[in-house]
Amino acid sequence: MPFIPIADVKAEALKSRTAELSCASLGGHVLSFSDEWFAEATNLIKPGPAESLEGQFGPNGALYDGWETRRHNPTYDWVILRLGPNGGSYIAGFDVDTSTFNGNEAPTVEIYGANTEDASLASDDQRWELLLPQTPCGPAAHHWFEQDDGQVTSKSYTHIKLHMIPDGGISRFRVFGTVNTPSVGHAVSEVTADDKPELNTLDLAHVLNGGRVVFTNDQHFGVGSNLILPGRGKDMGDGWETKRSRVPNHRDWVVIELAEPGVLDRIEVDTLHFLGNFPESFQLCGCDYSGKDLVPPAHDELESKQWHPIVSRSKLGPGRIHAFDVLDDAKKRVTTHVRLTIFPDGGIKRLRVIGRRVRALQKAGIDISSASALAALPACALPSTTSTQPVIREADELSPQSFAAYGQVLFVPDAETIPPGGVKTVNQGTAKKYCELAHVVNAYPSSENINTNIHVYVSTPRAPRTSLLPFPVSVLERHQYTTQLFFPISSPNGARASGQEGYLVIVALPGNDGQPDLQTLKAFWTESDQGISYHPGVWHHPLVATGTTPTSFVCVVNECASQPKLDLDEVFYH
Repeated sequence: MPFIPIADVKAEALKSRTAELSCASLGGHVLSFSDEWFAEATNLIKPGPAESLEGQFGPNGALYDGWETRRHNPTYDWVILRLGPNGGSYIAGFDVDTSTFNGNEAPTVEIYGANTEDASLASDDQRWELLLPQTPCGPAAHHWFEQDDGQVTSKSYTHIKLHMIPDGGISRFRVFGTVNTPSVGHAVSEVTADDKPELNTLDLAHVLNGGRVVFTNDQHFGVGSNLILPGRGKDMGDGWETKRSRVPNHRDWVVIELAEPGVLDRIEVDTLHFLGNFPESFQLCGCDYSGKDLVPPAHDELESKQWHPIVSRSKLGPGRIHAFDVLDDAKKRVTTHVRLTIFPDGGIKRLRVIGRRVRALQKAGIDISSASALAALPACALPSTTSTQPVIREADELSPQSFAAYGQVLFVPDAETIPPGGVKTVNQGTAKKYCELAHVVNAYPSSENINTNIHVYVSTPRAPRTSLLPFPVSVLERHQYTTQLFFPISSPNGARASGQEGYLVIVALPGNDGQPDLQTLKAFWTESDQGISYHPGVWHHPLVATGTTPTSFVCVVNECASQPKLDLDEVFYH
């Protein structure tokens, strides 16, 4: 069936029931392109809406948050995308977004698809199939297209080629659809039962395992399909968030079709980045539904279905993962769909539904119609993530060697110290210069509006060093694009000799999902004449001053003047 234009209101349904297959958050990436003179092709698949860079200029001209090529192309420009999921995906629709281009937008587009594992797929390869014929585009607008039967393509695709005819700019290009899962479980690591592969568990709701959102009653600030994305994301924009309710006893809900029927064991609800707008509580229910689609029009009809409770109504907190055992009765049932209900409204980052696949159990000879057989299945291992608050119970003495993975150490060198940059005699022989104790790193994507700033922090002491530990960690923060240097500039006389002044440094390295890897959490005792510089991306607790009087620090950091919080991520623990 051909792709046809659809209205924005229908696009909301397309977004809520499908995955954004091209997005970098799902592993989509740009393989090749014909030209990107003014703006990079990788901008096409960035999460979130395109931002206006009006009035900002680079060496090649005006800056745009999108893909823009040179003028006067006699034919067309093109870009080839590798969709995120392995094994191919079925295409439901496209969004060609020119929202930041007006007068230099792409006049016409054309879209092709291919299914191959050939990493060197060329633009003129004979395997490209036409999906959307030449279609005009306008300035500063979303152009939505979907299969005219409202379904997905009968074939799956791994690659998409976008033609921009003849040249111009496109802000974002989004490909929507469902994941082809010939072997469910390849995308997310399973919790393995010893020598019994039929008991392996995985996240049955995960988009890369074939889970999909089929209904959401409200997605004012964030779409429901974000709940089943990989990782923990970067901000509130890639979670599910509803508008504020003004009606007593309000609730919002989302229905997820699992990758395949399962017997559930554990649930994770993640409220990362939702700190003042997380739901008061939630409830999870499930059903065994044999129909093709479950898209109820109203909550009353949902209540009329044979839903069984999976997790009873439970409190939620800000910025953390909440892990729950499935109710005993739910462990004896087969579940095909889950319904997440939040009270009264708010935002949730991710939902993980951990269970065993019915087909695998049947293949192993387990009778899934027997409640006693299902109840006898062993509990799966705890999820790899936890909401437990980390506690610092011991700390190492700070040295350049012990701190090397996390940053650099600054200190007043002695006569035997040779810093990385060497020692020079300067100022007409009146001073020694100890060179390059640390580097100031600016790794922002663009140098526009980035300033190297110097601040002074005055830190109130928490306690004397001898009574500070154990110390509960309530928050970790990071700055992905910059070093952050702290050096104490005031402390009482004899502070180092007393052993009570100085400060405690707490650090952790990022894990594979970018979040703090608590296995690398470490603490260091730092003297009042030592400074530290965090590497970009290293998670750290705010400096913990010790002793009896405040400690003042000079701080050197790169910051974005137009977006002060661009380079600040925080994780809270309770």
